[in-house]
Amino acid sequence: MRGGSHSGNIAAPKHVLAIDLASAVRMVSKTPAEAVGLNDRGAIAVGKRADLIRVHVAGDVPVVRSVWREGHRVS
Repeated sequence: MRGGSHSGNIAAPKHVLAIDLASAVRMVSKTPAEAVGLNDRGAIAVGKRADLIRVHVAGDVPVVRSVWREGHRVS
């Protein structure tokens, strides 16, 4: 994939120093899902899989509190 790393990962722009939480989540969910053709996931919308995380921000650090996969809580 053009712009990917030598290990095949998708490259993130190096000039991104600070990013809000919503943009960060989109960067690691919707963007990669679309890049590999997984159009049924990556966003919270009607017709998409219900893969979700609940995050608590402790200070400046986001901490994952719960995880749902296909609408079922798994942790």
